[in-house]
Amino acid sequence: MKANRFFIAILAMAGLAACQEPEEVVVPNDPVRYDLTATFEATEGMTWAWAAEDEFTVYDGKSVNAFLTTEGGESAVFSGLANKHAETLQAIYPATTGGRYSGKVAATIPTSQDAAAVFPKERALFAAYAPAGANALTFKPVVSFLKISLDKRDRVVSVELKSNAEEPITGAVMVGLFETPTIEAQEAAVPNVVMTGLNMDGANYLAVMPQTLSQGYTISFVCDDERRYSTTVSAETVFEANKIHDLGSFSDIPWETILNDKPTGLPSAVIVKAGFQEAAFNMVSEGSFEYYPDEDIRYRTPWVVESEFVTAVPGHDGTPAMGLDLTPDKYGWHRNVQVCALRQHTDYVYSAWATCTHGNTYFSCCTWPSGVNREQSGFQWGPTEEWKYIEHVVNPGTDVLADVIQGAWWESIMKVQYDEISLVPMGYTAMSTAPKSQEKIGSVVNATFDKVDDLGKIIAWKNSRGKVSFILSDLNVNGVHYDTAVAQTEDTEINGNLTIALFAKSAGKFIPVSVPGEGVISIVPNDVFLLNGKTYLHYYAKKWQNPDNADDWTVDHAGFLVSEDDGVTWTECNGKWSGNGTFCSASFAEKDGVLYMLGTNQGRKCHHGIGDFHRSNFYLARVAVTEDITDPKNWEYYNCKDWVKGAETLYTDDGADPNRIVMGSRGECALVWNPKFQRFMMIYRDGRQEGLVYRDAASVDDEWSGEKPLAYDDLAAGIYAPSVLDVTADGELILLASQL
Repeated sequence: MKANRFFIAILAMAGLAACQEPEEVVVPNDPVRYDLTATFEATEGMTWAWAAEDEFTVYDGKSVNAFLTTEGGESAVFSGLANKHAETLQAIYPATTGGRYSGKVAATIPTSQDAAAVFPKERALFAAYAPAGANALTFKPVVSFLKISLDKRDRVVSVELKSNAEEPITGAVMVGLFETPTIEAQEAAVPNVVMTGLNMDGANYLAVMPQTLSQGYTISFVCDDERRYSTTVSAETVFEANKIHDLGSFSDIPWETILNDKPTGLPSAVIVKAGFQEAAFNMVSEGSFEYYPDEDIRYRTPWVVESEFVTAVPGHDGTPAMGLDLTPDKYGWHRNVQVCALRQHTDYVYSAWATCTHGNTYFSCCTWPSGVNREQSGFQWGPTEEWKYIEHVVNPGTDVLADVIQGAWWESIMKVQYDEISLVPMGYTAMSTAPKSQEKIGSVVNATFDKVDDLGKIIAWKNSRGKVSFILSDLNVNGVHYDTAVAQTEDTEINGNLTIALFAKSAGKFIPVSVPGEGVISIVPNDVFLLNGKTYLHYYAKKWQNPDNADDWTVDHAGFLVSEDDGVTWTECNGKWSGNGTFCSASFAEKDGVLYMLGTNQGRKCHHGIGDFHRSNFYLARVAVTEDITDPKNWEYYNCKDWVKGAETLYTDDGADPNRIVMGSRGECALVWNPKFQRFMMIYRDGRQEGLVYRDAASVDDEWSGEKPLAYDDLAAGIYAPSVLDVTADGELILLASQL
């Protein structure tokens, strides 16, 4: 049975070869069994020997034939079928299924080769030729061998040799199976060869095509920490077949950081500068309808516009306002809505400028979960053709949310206009901010020799030396996927592009911040900051991602990693936050010896309308910087009334959760203190508004403003997950953001 399988394999290989080369015959003509004694031509400095189950290919002028041996040694007998009338037997090792053309066979010399102190014969190419009637083959190496000696103390992980005049030395070749074998480069051949390995030491060997390098060659070395060194031989150099060429011994290599002179752009990363100016505080988002004066009133609005008759009109001060002009037979509700978080038992002043032609207007805070409509209608302040300031006090009682509503109802013919809609806690006097300027000032440039082809998310921080560093997640590098990687720059100032100078590596491999454990598909970084001489990374462990919705995922847990070498290597901390809790994604800001954490649930949400408020929120916690910040029990959690230590506050599913500091949208956030304006700022993406928005507050446990635009997709498509790198003296934010 074994013999039958042997000959079936030979016939199958012959058939495959025939498909690739039409001039070949499927099976040998008049096949007979050959037993060929195979040996090697000597190579000074190397020893060749056959191994059991070795295989080579024989061409008999009619067919392609597999020959195998069951023994090993410097000489071995190989058996196979071939044409009994063959005029010559031409053979190549390693075996190939490629057809022959005029005595030549297509083959490959690998461009990337593993370091080898004892050169494996499988990496070389051997050709053999025998006349009719012969029963022996002598295999001659057709490649040239390069010897490079290294010292393990230099921690070399990669060596590249490249011909200075671009003569090809590896890749696609054609081997002539003649009495004196030949080898020639094909179109796909390349002018370099790369050797890689861990802690390479002593003599190592490479195979290249015999070649004359008219202008010599350059050897480039890479250390395991990504430093580099190159040396050049400019004189003509000849690599001969079946000879070892000693290129020298290299030790005490003078390493240096060498940047790629042809850097590539890092995908999905943008640097933005945003400026602000002082403005009145307002919990309503875009209450003045002035952000986009040249666009339709629905353009990127945080309002849910529930009427097709809403248009922009001149406001009480000449700037845009909201107008509603109903035509006959248009009975029903016509309104704009957005949702705000309220504090229980707190008085708020709800105000606007307005006009109306009939009293059936609807200027309301409908509070939840009770659903009580706390309304003021046009019957109380109109009709009026002149702009009139209106206000009424809203106290939600035990409710925690309000649908802020304005519009008209049930009247078929009327006009109503609203401007400067505002919701403010009674007696609130602190000033807020408004957006002033936004500009893209740069991107991230990759000046390493590793090409990043795809990137999911990037976060950034300034390390202890003031240099910008990055953590990248869900990335492809040189065609290989990595969960996380650490990149470093030499940049301390952020006036334009940031340049990656190196990736953190060990033994030539990317160092992940952490390896996903059982049931976890990825480690996703949230924020990095320096504290008490250490670098802290907050992350969540993703366990599921909805393939049909990029905003929907589940989390196993969240926690901290800590680094004591500026973010090169990381140690996991024991403390964990619940994956079903309120601090899966988080950002941090320190002020006056207290570290604040702004967190949210798993996934992204966007809620704006009537009763649409479940699970969309940010949450707050704080800890003294003298405490162990990695232990959730040391934190105090804010419930919109008190700071409670030792227990993470979870949301509830019924909408009655009192621990809601804001409502609207949520996503990966940044928290920052802006000393110019004496305001905390939270920044995140709002999908309905197509970009980054922000809110501000005098203190984290104070009322937060409505959403205001910070950087929209006009600057960079799909901008999200911001990392604030600097706050200028003028209160401008410089941030790095990813792109969806």
